[in-house]
Amino acid sequence: MTGLCKLPPWFFSGPGQGQKVWKVMVQPINVIFRYLQNRFWIQVWLYEQVNMWTEDCIIDFSEYMNLILDEIHSFRRDSF
Repeated sequence: MTGLCKLPPWFFSGPGQGQKVWKVMVQPINVIFRYLQNRFWIQVWLYEQVNMWTEDCIIDFSEYMNLILDEIHSFRRDSF
């Protein structure tokens, strides 16, 4: 399934000059579901290992927000 992921639209451009940005509170599970539906590319940063993260598309998740990713690409930053 490699190559089927896409980047979210806000990745390429932010709000332009004169455009008003609305901030709305949303449930985290709704955001995860939207990313699942649209096959957006996501980054997951590890809590206790701050120099390591993974990237890929969500293919499923549980009611407890456990993520199942397609093909995980892991990265490690040696120094900050």
